Amino acid sequence: MVFESSLLDLGVVALLVPVFAEYAKIRARAERAFGYIAAAGVLFILAVVLQQMETLFAGMTQVALAVEVVGVIVAIFGAVIAAYKLVIE
Repeated sequence: MVFESSLLDLGVVALLVPVFAEYAKIRARAERAFGYIAAAGVLFILAVVLQQMETLFAGMTQVALAVEVVGVIVAIFGAVIAAYKLVIE
């Protein structure tokens, strides 16, 4: 782990996926799918920020968990679409 939170690590990795896909010259084949994966990375980082706000506002843990679940769903959706597009071509 680079950061204290493994969720923050996951967010950074998800944001780096489109960068490495561009470097590997495969991003153009599934542009929208890599956009979903990057959006999931932003949601993971947002979930970490919401978890840290628990000391200020009560109930933010539930909101952070909901954002994290949405991030996981978006990441899986993007990964499946990217795999499908890359296998088809």
